[in-house]
Amino acid sequence: MAILEDLLLNIFFITFLPLLFVSTLGEKLTRLTPRNRTIIGNLVVAFSAILCMMFPVHLVSGFIFDLRQIPIILGCLYLGYKNSIILIILPLLFRFTLGGEGFQSYLLVSLSIYLVVPWFHHLFFKLGLTMKVITITGLSVFFSAMALALAKSIATVPLIYGDFVYTFMGIQLSGMLLVSLIFEYIIKNMQLREELIKAAKLQTMAEMSASVSHEIRNPLAVSRGFLQLLQESGFDSEDRERYIKIAIKEIDRATEIIDDYLVLANPYPEQKESVNLTEELHWLEEILQPYSNMHSVLIRTEAHDSILLDCERRKIRQVFVNLGKNAIESMPDGGTVFIGLTRKGNTIEITFQDNGCGMDQNQLARLGEPYFTTKTEGTGLGMMVVWRIVQSMGGKVQATSQLGKGTDITVILPSQSVV
Repeated sequence: MAILEDLLLNIFFITFLPLLFVSTLGEKLTRLTPRNRTIIGNLVVAFSAILCMMFPVHLVSGFIFDLRQIPIILGCLYLGYKNSIILIILPLLFRFTLGGEGFQSYLLVSLSIYLVVPWFHHLFFKLGLTMKVITITGLSVFFSAMALALAKSIATVPLIYGDFVYTFMGIQLSGMLLVSLIFEYIIKNMQLREELIKAAKLQTMAEMSASVSHEIRNPLAVSRGFLQLLQESGFDSEDRERYIKIAIKEIDRATEIIDDYLVLANPYPEQKESVNLTEELHWLEEILQPYSNMHSVLIRTEAHDSILLDCERRKIRQVFVNLGKNAIESMPDGGTVFIGLTRKGNTIEITFQDNGCGMDQNQLARLGEPYFTTKTEGTGLGMMVVWRIVQSMGGKVQATSQLGKGTDITVILPSQSVV
């Protein structure tokens, strides 16, 4: 009975950990870089092999064995030579710390697995299901026989043949096939998630492209009209300067629309760095000062402690600028914008408060939707960009508002955003 319990525990380790890995990270897996995804996968598989060694199957004759070979062989098969080094080294180091007989045989088996199994890596992914099963069966039988032979010749263990040999190889093969099915499920699941994200992105781009092209034409047409006027004579310097300012303003608006559209096309972090959010909010206050002065708006920032966040600086700045400009534009008769930064437990909260015109509940519910805007010349892209960037960082946006009293928007981000 104890043997069965130890065996089921080993099977639990090599099947449960990969599934836990996928179910815990979920959609975040698709946001990881391939390198980080490989490193984490390596550690998960190596840890499952180490757990098998920590809780081996004890036989009556004093001989012990475990199922560590299963995750190691399959890890090398799915990851290849370069990416499976950690998977080989970590269990070897752990086995060395255990001491006792058997380390030499395990060292030889591990080196043989690393030299032989990854060779099938590229070929394996091109095979159909039947050939994959045949490949896995062949590798399982070969290395199970090798482990038993080395255990007999190098480690002085009792001579075990007959039923044990067939049982050991049968368990190894069954476990190998079971775990390979789990690996296949994980890979298909990740591929499906990536395809769904791409499909959603393409659908969003298709919906937005017509609106964006229309919105870009408007400022370009206005700029072109004023430039044509400037070609004519008869304008004094004051009119000429006014026309140039209008043309520049419209070109800047077209640039802003294009930038927002590009962010929507690629919302996930690319070049992450440690960003001091306190300094970024002070930077925001400086660049918005001329704009706020034009609208008779006072900006107050409260961010005393330095708070760091791993993110892409350009995109977090775009979130801040869009929210800051929206707050200023919501107060045509002037007012005050309060910007606050606090850390609460494992989250960081950035709050933008204004005492502008506010929104009713229907408008508030639609905030961040495509095409929705409360401004007469708006496109709705700005707030949609804010929503998408914050969501891609694993955060969320909360908004409260009252007509005639103002709006509070809070960006909540995890202290450690996704790599």
